[in-house]
Amino acid sequence: MLSIFKEIDMKKFVVRFSFLISLSLMLSACFGPSTPQEVGQDFWQAVLENDKSDVVEHSTLTDEKYYDRFSKDWTGFQLSFGKLVIDQQAASIDTKLAAPTNSDQDSRRFTTYLVLHDEKWKVDYERTAQSIKGGVLGELFSALNQVGNELSRKIQSSADSFSREIEHMGKELEQLSREFEQQASENMEKYAEQMRKSIEALEESINRALEQEDNHLSDEDKRVLKVLADDLKKDSEKLSSPSIKTVKDGSQHMSETYTQLEMINNDAFDKYKSEWRALSQQYKETMRKMMDDLSVQSSRNNNG
Repeated sequence: MLSIFKEIDMKKFVVRFSFLISLSLMLSACFGPSTPQEVGQDFWQAVLENDKSDVVEHSTLTDEKYYDRFSKDWTGFQLSFGKLVIDQQAASIDTKLAAPTNSDQDSRRFTTYLVLHDEKWKVDYERTAQSIKGGVLGELFSALNQVGNELSRKIQSSADSFSREIEHMGKELEQLSREFEQQASENMEKYAEQMRKSIEALEESINRALEQEDNHLSDEDKRVLKVLADDLKKDSEKLSSPSIKTVKDGSQHMSETYTQLEMINNDAFDKYKSEWRALSQQYKETMRKMMDDLSVQSSRNNNG
């Protein structure tokens, strides 16, 4: 009789234990990484362990075949996070990967970018990769070092000049807007539509190239162009309600897009690149006109 009771108690224990295990698994699924910092932590842990499936799970990558480990072996590196900034559906985290002690490798400081995708935070793999390589220009210069010909030097000079001008105008816009906010807002409404049309035209041109040259493009070229086109579409939508932030952010993204388009080395794009350059320059010229108008108004206000 005693053995029967023991058997019954054991069965109850097994049932309860199984229930607790199931409950634990369900709770872990419900309460997985939810904040940008938690997702960033899990993403970089996967990178350090070279766990491709987890890298894809926590990032915007759609397939493990696109994972390149940022062209570096991270074995032995130590992760630490700094300042976290959340701006609605985007976030950024100051990140440091400390090199192993007594190694000849350098520590890396960069920004981990995240986006809110289907109500889940994901590491923006492409943008984070650019930050690791020194930003868009750093990635460009790295590629140019491998090519090392006259055409590459021209591309470097062109991209560098374009980016410097855009960055300068962004800072100038902030300064002038602080001086007289109302006039700045009126000017932005006046020129933002022209800038939006340039962005929209560039997006349409990239999508047209994707459609017409599909058979001549590598998977990587397709992925890069699709990301650029999607980002341009978002900037175009934001400029429908212009503000200092949307104009400045759109200008920065246009600069990054221009640089990345120049980087692509594929003969299939030769007939599109002149159009892409023209639209990028058109955007910059419109912004320059807006800044000139603001400067004139500022001068008048000061003189008055």
